[in-house]
Amino acid sequence: MSQRLIVILISILLLGSCQMGKEKKSEKLPDVEAFNDEFTREFLQSDEEVMDGFYPFQSQTGKYEMAFPADGTIVEQAYRIKDSKYEEVHIALHDEGGFGMDILFFSYHTPEDMEGILRRFQSRLGYDGEFEEIEKADKTIHFAQYNRKNAQTYVGYIENKQDPGGLEVIYKINCDEELEQQCEDNKEGDKERALKWMDSFEFINE
Repeated sequence: MSQRLIVILISILLLGSCQMGKEKKSEKLPDVEAFNDEFTREFLQSDEEVMDGFYPFQSQTGKYEMAFPADGTIVEQAYRIKDSKYEEVHIALHDEGGFGMDILFFSYHTPEDMEGILRRFQSRLGYDGEFEEIEKADKTIHFAQYNRKNAQTYVGYIENKQDPGGLEVIYKINCDEELEQQCEDNKEGDKERALKWMDSFEFINE
């Protein structure tokens, strides 16, 4: 057998082995929307749940992490990032309720400008109500909820207590006519889920 033929056979065996390894690895991943989407999978740190129905996500800015919904995918066309200074993540939910989550990260926000930050956030939302302040050890969540345009909306501004930086987060649930009663029945549970999700955000401080 010629040396060239031996090299070719070895290459084929190695490629086959790598392919089998990849297939075996993919078989181990959870069969959920988040892991089935190639772009979303780049952000997920493990296939172990951090809470029921959520997996560990890390921002490509390297500045924060959170729990990511199993039934969600990141809208790749709408994803924006500017170094470690700004990131925009839009998550489509593929459950019976639909709609999604939006995350905007700003590295330059500081507590001294919190009044102006919240005012601009309210303006973008078209919301003129108050925020409830929820104090945590390393962050403050400025939380609000409202129902508008057939959607139950939970919003939060997450303030970093240790370093500059903050997050605008929005969680919208579809409440159009055929889902109106379901939304009413699930209102308290949805609020609890939204708050738990917002509490999962952790800043990666220097």
